[in-house]
Amino acid sequence: AITGDNSEIIPLDVPKDSIESKIAQLMAPFHNIEADSILTVPYRADIAYELYQILVQPAELKVGLSRRIFIIPDGKLFSLSFEMLLNAPARQKIYTPMDQPTYVANLLANRHSFSYAPSPYFLVQKTKKIPWNANMLIFANPRNYAAISSNNLGRNENIRYRFPLLGPLPFAETEARKIKKEVNKNVLIFSKERATERNFNKFAGNVSILHLATHGIFDRKFDAFSGLLMAYRNNARDDGILFGYEISDTDLNCMLVTLSACETGRGKTVAGEGMLGLPRLFLGSGTKTVLMTLWKVNDQFTSDLMPAFYKNLFQEKMIVSDALAQAKIEAMNSTQGKIHYQHPFFWAGFCLYGEPTVSVSSFPWLKWGAILGFILLDMITLIYFYFFRKRRSAE
Repeated sequence: AITGDNSEIIPLDVPKDSIESKIAQLMAPFHNIEADSILTVPYRADIAYELYQILVQPAELKVGLSRRIFIIPDGKLFSLSFEMLLNAPARQKIYTPMDQPTYVANLLANRHSFSYAPSPYFLVQKTKKIPWNANMLIFANPRNYAAISSNNLGRNENIRYRFPLLGPLPFAETEARKIKKEVNKNVLIFSKERATERNFNKFAGNVSILHLATHGIFDRKFDAFSGLLMAYRNNARDDGILFGYEISDTDLNCMLVTLSACETGRGKTVAGEGMLGLPRLFLGSGTKTVLMTLWKVNDQFTSDLMPAFYKNLFQEKMIVSDALAQAKIEAMNSTQGKIHYQHPFFWAGFCLYGEPTVSVSSFPWLKWGAILGFILLDMITLIYFYFFRKRRSAE
């Protein structure tokens, strides 16, 4: 545990197997969700409190915790969203999205903003700011999923098994339009049949922010075969899937990549390395920070959360971890009918991976104010001499 002026090694007097077992009990229900089971997803509030006592409270008592927490997870810890932990017992052991969320006040998400990374390297970097007039590229709801045959999916049995379940994402296009309205600058959107790999390869290397609102697929063994679904055009360059090995061969200069898709933060867990998957591949391609997801996310909820995140980033000038944390808090205060968005299924799966302090620079008012001031002064001077000479000529 490292703070600005202190560092401590804090032994956890709990067997590793016990910790991993509790993480599995808390997270497994979130990884086995289908569209018709959302309303019954169990949130194990009792386990969330126990994991807080095991993993967070010892550091809290020893060194204290600031508003912003940066976590370098290993092994099973990578699959845990720390912000869904509770710092006090809840009234019930288990909650679904239909239950009154009496636990909300004790969620760590209300007290801290979290970010994650594979090593301390990302904590000590002096991050450049995203330009106030940054270029942004959005891919939303690629079309023609059904045209991709199993022959296009190669060796990836996991993709072949899950592919027939994937369909259109109508709220992804709504999400893109809302984001453009909030950013209100240089935003280029490719949707449906235009959301192709060809356009990704053509434009992605020249933008500061890349937002991909599509389906995500992950391979449990090889991150090279994890990927993102794109529009299909029945040719080698547009085969409908942006695979991990293609991402690793791309030279990106993005400050932020948002993977607004299902399970983009999942992959093979390697001891000492964390999770191998799409976020690591994007970081390796030059990206500073990746916004990823740990499980299947709700299309409609995401279309509200993402614009709020960019509003906080661009208009409120928050760093990325604070912008995401605030967007989640705002989203938790809303409901859809009898469904309570406070349930961690909706928001806790969105996590930041990489440099935690990326932010957007402010408009250079002082610089441009000085330039405009000099221009105005010159204009006044010219006008003065013009009328002065005219008057002298008249005399």
